[in-house]
Amino acid sequence: KVIQDTADASQSIEFDHDRFEIVQPDFELPAEGLGIRWPDPPLEQEFRLHTQKLKAAEAFASANQLDRIIIDSPRPRLGLVTTGKSHADTLQALTDLGISTERAGEIGIRLYKVGMSWPLEAEGIRRFADGLEEILVIEEKRGVIEPQLKEQLFVGGGEFRPVVVGKHDEHGDWLLPSSGELTAATVARALGTRLARFYTSPDIDERLGFLARKDDAVQAMAGNGGRLPHFCSGCPHNTSTRVPEGSQAIAGIGCHFMAAWMGRNTETYTQMGGEGATWIGRAPFTDTEHVFQNLGDGTYAHSGSLAIRAAVAAGVNITYKILYNDAVAMTGGQPVEGGLSTGQVAHQLVAEGVRPVVIVSDHPEKYAGNNDVPDGVAIHHRQELDRLQLELREQPGVSALIFDQTCAA
Repeated sequence: KVIQDTADASQSIEFDHDRFEIVQPDFELPAEGLGIRWPDPPLEQEFRLHTQKLKAAEAFASANQLDRIIIDSPRPRLGLVTTGKSHADTLQALTDLGISTERAGEIGIRLYKVGMSWPLEAEGIRRFADGLEEILVIEEKRGVIEPQLKEQLFVGGGEFRPVVVGKHDEHGDWLLPSSGELTAATVARALGTRLARFYTSPDIDERLGFLARKDDAVQAMAGNGGRLPHFCSGCPHNTSTRVPEGSQAIAGIGCHFMAAWMGRNTETYTQMGGEGATWIGRAPFTDTEHVFQNLGDGTYAHSGSLAIRAAVAAGVNITYKILYNDAVAMTGGQPVEGGLSTGQVAHQLVAEGVRPVVIVSDHPEKYAGNNDVPDGVAIHHRQELDRLQLELREQPGVSALIFDQTCAA
C-alpha cells in the first residue's frame, strides 16, 4: 500500500543472503507446473489458479513462516492481527499505552503479523486463534484479512470460536474505519476499548484519556489552516490553465490538475488519456455549449491523442489546450517520450480533423520561417491568450490551442 509514510521515505539496508533460507514447501506440483504458458486457454488458467496456485502460495507461506506470532502469552485471551503499516501502528499504540512485550504477555495479548495478506494462510491463523476469546484485526482501508479470518475459523466446524472484530465491533458500529488514515492513536483507542473486557489499569486508563484528548484536538483542527499545493514559481500552468470569464474547463492528468482547486472554473477529472471523454458523455445533456480541456504534452504523447480523435468523431464543441512544457513534470521532469515538437503535434491535430489549431508562445519569432508548422496554423504571443480563447470558444467542433512554454523546473 503506497502511502506517505512509505513513499516519502528511504532506507539503506545491508542485505546478506545468509540471513534467509528459502524453504521449498511440501507441495506436489502438477507435472506441467503452475506457470502460464502458450497456448494456455483462459478457462484452464482459471482452473489452475483456484485449484492449485492459491494452495501452492499458502504452502509456501506456511513453510517459510511469512505469517508469525510476534508477542505471545502463557494465557492468551485477546489476539491482535496486523499487517504492513498497521503493524507499526499497533506496536506504537502498545507503547503509547505503556504495554511492553512482557506486560502484553501478562495481560494475555497475542500479536500476529501477517506477511501475505491474500490468500491468508489457514494453518497459521488457526494456530494463532486457538484459545483466544477475542481477535481484533487491525488493517488499513477496507478489510482484506478480516473476512478471510472469519471464513477460516468457520471451516471444519469446532465448538469454540473467538469474537472477531475489526472494521466493525460485534454490534455493527465502526471500530477501525475504512475511510481516511489509520493512525497509532486510532488503534490505541480501539485497543483500549477491547482490552477493557479483559484487563484494566489506572495507568492505561490515564494514557487512553491523554491520547483521546490529543486525537480529538487534532481531528478538530483537521479542517483549519489547510495549505493546498500550487504551481511552481514561473510554471507555465500559472497562465495556461486560466480561462475567460464564463468559460468552463475540465482537468486532466498532470501538474495542471491543481487548477481544479484554484478558482479557475476547472472541474472534474478523468483517467490519463481520457481527457475530453467525460464531455462527450455530458455534452448532449447540458446547456453549456463549449468547454476547454487541459491536456499535457506528456499525456498527449502517451494516449491523449486518442481522446482527441474520439471528440472529433463525436462532433462535440471542445477546445483542447495542449500544455506543451517539454517535460513530464509531475513525476520528476523526464523528457516526453517521442520528443514531438509543437509543429509535429499541430500536424497530427490537423490530420485528425481538428480546426482551427493555434500555437501560443512567449517567443513567436522563433517560428519565423519554420516549415515544421502546417499551413493554416497561426502563431501568437502569449499576451493574446485571452482573446484567442474567446474566439475558440465560439468555434463549433474540436479546436486546439498549443501553449508552448518550457517547464520552469
